[in-house]
Order: sequence, then C-alpha cells, then structure tokens
Amino acid sequence: MNSRRVFVLDTSVIAEYVDEASPFQVDKLFDFLRAGAVRAYVSPVTISEVIYVASRMYSEAGVQDANREALELVRWLLALPGVELETIGREVAVLAGELRKKFKMALSDIYVIAVGMHRQATPLFLKRETEMAPYENELRKLGVAFGKRSASNSKMLNPMREINDVFIGTVLSLLFTDVGERNSMLSLRKNFSSSLSVRMHPGLSPRK
Repeated sequence: MNSRRVFVLDTSVIAEYVDEASPFQVDKLFDFLRAGAVRAYVSPVTISEVIYVASRMYSEAGVQDANREALELVRWLLALPGVELETIGREVAVLAGELRKKFKMALSDIYVIAVGMHRQATPLFLKRETEMAPYENELRKLGVAFGKRSASNSKMLNPMREINDVFIGTVLSLLFTDVGERNSMLSLRKNFSSSLSVRMHPGLSPRK
C-alpha cells in the first residue's frame, strides 16, 4: 500500500472518537480504517494512554465499569482491519531517544513520530500542542500532520497546504471541522463536562 496512506495515530485522535459530541469528525477516519482504505499504526505507549484517558472519560460520563469499557475500546481498535500495533524494537527505541534529545515534548508524542519515521507513515495528531510550537517547522519536515482550522465561515477544512498529497489532505479535511477554539486535547483536559456523551459500544465492525 502507498506509504502516504499510512498513519500513526496519536492518543488525541483515538480519544476524540469516544466523545459522541465531539466537534471533530474522527469517525470518518475510522470508517476508512474499517474498510482497509487506509492503514494506521498504534504504539504500545499510545495504547497505555488511551486506556487511561478513555477510562476517565467513561467515569466522568457515569459509566459503571469505566475501565472495562476502556479496555473494550482498545480491543475494538486493534481488531480494525486497517490498524496494527507497532512492536517497539531497538531501532524505534533508539530513534525515539534521539528525537527526545532534540524535541522537549512528551515521550508518548515522540514515539508517535519515531514510529512514523520507522514505517514511513504520517504521524497524525488532533492538533498542535503548545509544547510543539517551537519545533513546528522541523516537525512538519518529518511528515507530522496536525488538524488545521479553516475560516470561521467554512464548514470543512481545506486540505493541508504543508502536505503535498491529495489523499492525506482529504482525510484531514474530513477529520477536523471548524468549530472554534477548543481548550486542549482530551488527554490533557483537566475538567470534563458532566454531560459528556460517550460511545459505549463502537459502531464499526472489527475483523473476525
């Protein structure tokens, strides 16, 4: 498969899928993954973060067994035809260490980028975090993709100018809707709404 149709998913993208009221349209990406139209790698570090973040979200939504639902989310995710768990070996670990010396960012984000470089895939983040701002140009040269907001009167984003690939631009335009500023990505959000509506049972069929 064309390497430009391969992503590495950050926690923020996966966690956003849990929120049924999310202003982002990440379910479109998971439609592609279910159909095998695109592929995506997920690192073990990301899986750990997803379990933590999703369990918090389910708990805040009043789900009785939040941890079980978080584990079920991970099981479902890894069963999708387009998703593969990346086994972090020596090469990725060393690469992550070298990147961490250069970029003062969360190690989990570093691993997303390292896996992307190793697999020649696009590291996909929901948005550019504050700690990434000083390195934005360098990150984009490494192929990192962020959601980019359009003008306030536009319903959908235009393809990202930074990426010379129509397919990736189309995927990102489906993922990110202009809805005004959000406080932070879900994994860093300190206060959840008491009316948070979550996906109890993901609606996409996993492979058997």
